[in-house]
Amino acid sequence: KEIYADAKKNNKYVLGICRGAQLMAKISGSELVKISEHLNQERKLFEIDHSMGICFHNWSIRDLGPEWEIIARDSLDNSIEIFRHKNVKHVGVMSHPERKKDNQLGFEKLMELLIND
Repeated sequence: KEIYADAKKNNKYVLGICRGAQLMAKISGSELVKISEHLNQERKLFEIDHSMGICFHNWSIRDLGPEWEIIARDSLDNSIEIFRHKNVKHVGVMSHPERKKDNQLGFEKLMELLIND
């Protein structure tokens, strides 16, 4: 919590992947719920029309805190998969883009979200 609070206070870039995204959401008052359909699966995302990686979690974000913007939802269950902070350069991704083979497009999209306003 302290590391994240320091990054937020000093406007540092943060990319939270899987548990990191869950932690960012939880610290900010978002609700996490236990699910079973995501474990060890590749999921397609509505807004990106592309898979961002493979899920290795059994948690979903139900509601994001007010300072977050939803970027992409899962195409099957509408769960929040990618989100961005409205005021600082923080992005959360629920899946593992680094675990998907040939995922250059996924990484490019993540960098655009993190760097661009």
